[in-house]
Amino acid sequence: MTTEEQVLDILKDSFRDAPIDWGEVLIDENKVLDDMIKTMFSLNKKLNKNSKEVVLLAAVIKLNVEVAALKAQKEDLVRELIKLKG
Repeated sequence: MTTEEQVLDILKDSFRDAPIDWGEVLIDENKVLDDMIKTMFSLNKKLNKNSKEVVLLAAVIKLNVEVAALKAQKEDLVRELIKLKG
């Protein structure tokens, strides 16, 4: 059985190349990770075996869409700032 600690280790390793500068974010990385891990483990326990794969796939797709949208928004904001400074 997968533990919360195993997931946390994998997540922290995956953030090494992530574009998140946690020093510029108004939330604490460890708190967010801990809260999300607890929430997802709780949800996982409630799902039956047949629905876990589709829920996982949907969640991963949703997160990737949100990341792409936030990235585009950040790029737009940076362009606007450059225009305002220039």
